[in-house]
Amino acid sequence: MGRTLPPASIVFLQMKEDFKKFEKALAPTDQRALEGLFVYANKHIAEAQFASSPILEDIFMLAILLEMHKEVMEVQRLTEELLSENEGNSSC
Repeated sequence: MGRTLPPASIVFLQMKEDFKKFEKALAPTDQRALEGLFVYANKHIAEAQFASSPILEDIFMLAILLEMHKEVMEVQRLTEELLSENEGNSSC
């Protein structure tokens, strides 16, 4: 019995190709931002394959949200760190 689901890497490349017309319609700065989102999704191809979902596009969108949330959490951590340092310096 053969494989019933296509490899996640192929689905990812097809999804990226499906967005080409949309990408061309975007402003250059938005095109770069969209490419960054695809980089996020590309980081999780192995996990998407492991999920064995028939709708891998949803997994890739979730991977993008995951990477963005990690960035937000890091910015929050750095902000809190800077605020703590400033509070410590202001008491002198």
